[in-house]
Amino acid sequence: MTLPFPVEPGRPGSARVEYRACKDDVEAMLAKGYSYRMAWEEMQKQGRVRCSYSAFCDYVRGQGKRQHGRRKKDTFNALRQRVAANNALR
Repeated sequence: MTLPFPVEPGRPGSARVEYRACKDDVEAMLAKGYSYRMAWEEMQKQGRVRCSYSAFCDYVRGQGKRQHGRRKKDTFNALRQRVAANNALR
């Protein structure tokens, strides 16, 4: 099944549109034990997603919102507090 309307790959938001169009099927595949990679490959074969694997995982993880897997870098103040706490233990 392809999308009923054209989505230009590489355009901002296109990966989100593609994922939301097949979200129910992806969630059903994951519930059956498919890995993210297997679900992405199957959706690629069917022509339902053209986004990168990374973007696909971000949308699956965030339940339709792009949820990056990497943690955010510490701010300078948070880092300074952690260093001060470590120094206080010595």
